Formats: sequence, structure tokens, C-alpha cells
Amino acid sequence: MTVEFSRGLYIRTAADQRIYFQTAYDESKHTLKLTSGKQNGDFTYNQDAEHLILRGNLGGSPIIAGFHRLDESTFLLTSRGFHWISEYPFNR
Repeated sequence: MTVEFSRGLYIRTAADQRIYFQTAYDESKHTLKLTSGKQNGDFTYNQDAEHLILRGNLGGSPIIAGFHRLDESTFLLTSRGFHWISEYPFNR
């Protein structure tokens, strides 16, 4: 799952497809509603500073999903910086 916007997110499937969902949050009830042309989902969520747990249904299938926050300093763009021209090849 990639949250890119406050009103939308992408979920990458096991078949390596990205599906965009519009989101509606209710912070007082800890609920999340996902809406897509293909399938819809209703979830409850629990979170702390580093973890997010979603429980609910997506397209009629029950789902429990756990997520952890990635440290932004590990991303290459923030740790290495952007270079238009590299003097030496950078191979990870």
C-alpha cells in the first residue's frame, strides 16, 4: 500500500498490478472506506507511531493487513541525493 494523497492510495496486488482507491477516513471511529471502480472496502484501523493494522473486507474478501513505516533516510533520493550526471556509475 502506498499513500500518496490524503484522499487516495494505491495497493499493489500479488499479480503486480497497482489499483487506485479513493479514501474516506473517520478518525473518531477509526474507520477507512476504500472506493475503486473494481472493488470497495471497509476497514477499521489501529495505529501507533510505527505500525498500522487494517481489519475489514475488500471486494467481499476478509483482510487483515499489517504495515510498518519505512525510515525516509533509507530512500536513495534522500540519502544519496539527485544527480543529473554521475561521474561514476552507481550500482546498488
